Amino acid sequence: MCERSACKQATVLVVDDDEFIRHATSLRLASNGYEVLKASRGDDGVAIAKSQQPDVIVMDIRMPGLDGLAALRLLRTDPTTDAIPVVMLSASPENQNAVLDSGAQFFLQKPYSKESLLSAVQAALDSSN
Repeated sequence: MCERSACKQATVLVVDDDEFIRHATSLRLASNGYEVLKASRGDDGVAIAKSQQPDVIVMDIRMPGLDGLAALRLLRTDPTTDAIPVVMLSASPENQNAVLDSGAQFFLQKPYSKESLLSAVQAALDSSN
């Protein structure tokens, strides 16, 4: 394990149209040492992922416009973003198979605990190394 100052701070992109969830998720991640980028729409999330190259993306499925599954498919077809691990969020457990089949590494059912969020993000980081 390296000293915190010697380690690269992992960047997590949080994409959720619900301002409360986006803010709460961002605070949970930031308070645990992650740098956080935020987007409220799928198309904005894809654009930020392409330009900023986060280490992990945490994204909701249900959003107006470009939903999370469509955004995930775009990320997986672009060579600049296809290797970024994605944790998908949904209140509907029946979405889990579609999420994993579309290329997400992890699925979290809302509501989720701080511990499950942090575990999923860490597992996503570990899977990309």
